[in-house]
Amino acid sequence: MKKSNISDDHHIHVPRGAYLFTVLIIGILLSILSENLTIGPSWTILSIIIILLIPMVISIVRGHHGWTRTLAFSITGVVTLGLVSSVAFLIYALFHHTASAASLFRSAALLWFANIGVFAVWYWELDRGAFEKA
Repeated sequence: MKKSNISDDHHIHVPRGAYLFTVLIIGILLSILSENLTIGPSWTILSIIIILLIPMVISIVRGHHGWTRTLAFSITGVVTLGLVSSVAFLIYALFHHTASAASLFRSAALLWFANIGVFAVWYWELDRGAFEKA
C-alpha cells in the first residue's frame, strides 16, 4: 500500500515568524483606522492580538503545537472580525456621508492592505506552512 504524503499528525512544526510579523502588521493597520470605523477604540484589536500572542509565543517555545495552532486560529479569527466590522462601518460611512472622501479613501486603502494580510495568515494557517516545506 502506498503511503500518503498527507499526514494526520497534529504535531507538525510550522515556522511562525512570518505569521507573527504579519498579524502584528494587520493589528497596526487596523489601529490606524479612525474611531468611527472600529468597534470600540481603534487600539482594541491590536491589544487583543498582543494579549493572545503572549501565550502563543510561550506555546511555540515549549513545543505545544496543538495549543499554538488553536491560538493561531483564535488570533486569525480576531483579525478577521476586526477587518469585517471595519469594512461594514466603511460601507455605512460611504452611503451615509459621515466622513470625508479623503478619510474614506485612506481607510479603504488601509483595509485593502489588511485584507491581503488576513488572507495570507488564513492561507498560511490552513496550509500549515507547506510552502516552507516544499
